[in-house]
Amino acid sequence: MPAKETDTLDQRFAPSLPGLLGLEFGESRAGYVYGRMEIKPHHMAPNGFLHAASVIALADSACGRGAFISRPAGATGFTTIELKTNFLGTTAEGVIEAEARLVHGGRLTQVWDAQVRRVGETRPLALFRCTQMMLYPKKAAAASQLASPGGAPVWSAPILQTLGIGDPAMNRTLVIGGVVAVAALLGLAAWLLWGGKPTTPTGVAQPGVEGGPIALNLVTVVTDHAANEADEGRKLNVSFPNFELAAKSGQTTSAVFSTTWRLKLGPDERAVVAAAKITGFMKSAEPAPAAPPPTAEPAVASTPAPAPPAESTPATEGAPAEGTATAQPPATPPTEPAPPPPPPAGPIAGDGVARVVVTIGNETFVTEWMDATGEGASHRVAKAAALTESPIDMRNGSTIPVSVTLELSGGHEAEATAKINSLELQLFAERAPQSAPPAEPAPSDGTATPPPSSGGTTP
Repeated sequence: MPAKETDTLDQRFAPSLPGLLGLEFGESRAGYVYGRMEIKPHHMAPNGFLHAASVIALADSACGRGAFISRPAGATGFTTIELKTNFLGTTAEGVIEAEARLVHGGRLTQVWDAQVRRVGETRPLALFRCTQMMLYPKKAAAASQLASPGGAPVWSAPILQTLGIGDPAMNRTLVIGGVVAVAALLGLAAWLLWGGKPTTPTGVAQPGVEGGPIALNLVTVVTDHAANEADEGRKLNVSFPNFELAAKSGQTTSAVFSTTWRLKLGPDERAVVAAAKITGFMKSAEPAPAAPPPTAEPAVASTPAPAPPAESTPATEGAPAEGTATAQPPATPPTEPAPPPPPPAGPIAGDGVARVVVTIGNETFVTEWMDATGEGASHRVAKAAALTESPIDMRNGSTIPVSVTLELSGGHEAEATAKINSLELQLFAERAPQSAPPAEPAPSDGTATPPPSSGGTTP
């Protein structure tokens, strides 16, 4: 990396958080950055050990420095959109160091890994991974177009910039993917309702016969729900009493809920973002291993009681007396077998997976749920879709198609269950008065009306 650009980064870091924490950076090049931090009192937590946020600050700053150095041509900056840290140890003094390496370098996103450890040691204190989104001038220009007439940006500009509005390649991918997903879901629902296999009153398709190279998976069309509007129609809460699935080992089942949301807005408002929040539950557990068979206890041989001593007669010296009982060796007690190993405590986590597919308008999002304990856990998904790229303004009375698909796959040796509890839709709008249509010219019959004279009567 050119020394001039490194000096520029150091100047930008000095007055900000990296400078306040005393972070120092050494080798900095495309795909790799080295940083270090001397531990001082303001880096510590109240418990006397290094604060977790200090470790994250060092790792994230190193990855951010590398993302700026490794940015693609045309990108002007970056922003962190996701990060995760696993802490393996801690320290209370000395110097810690971080090595950040590029794992994936794309045009829109970069993934960086960093290891934080004490200087001179190899065992890491923390494992860090983050995702950086590349920023381009087009995104800033698109966000500035949404500014209010007075010049102050509306609240939606940062959201739309994060979602990638203004990038033609991303928009084209999202639109095409959304259209394909909606068409596939609608076609599947129509086939199940009218042209497919017979359905039960609850909408569950009967399993097909395995007569060819593929076998149809079980699909449920969810219709039971309760909807409640709030905030003058800006928020819609939908609860589901039986949006749940169960899958055995090697089985895949699906359920879909599809609806159309009619917007309620003021006369001078238009919708800019629609957000969806989904809550649910997922569990995947393997059966407990069979207990080992009990081992048979070995039979214990009975030892005969010693005979009573008989009357001894004088004997010659050196020879045993006749009729004298001979001493018997002590009996060896039987050895008890080792007890069988105890069965594992608690359930065993399975490898089942639940996929939640959310479609809002022309955008589709996919999230996977897994169970790391075997006891099940609650999950929540929050997604947002931009509406400003629609060919028409989304105003009062407009409709947005919304669908939620739950696909559950049992593991190799595990059974799985999953459930969608609720769907919360929220609409964000901005003030955008509609311009009045131009007035139509009055029809003319071809005769001109003379202007009135300044005085007298008109002949």
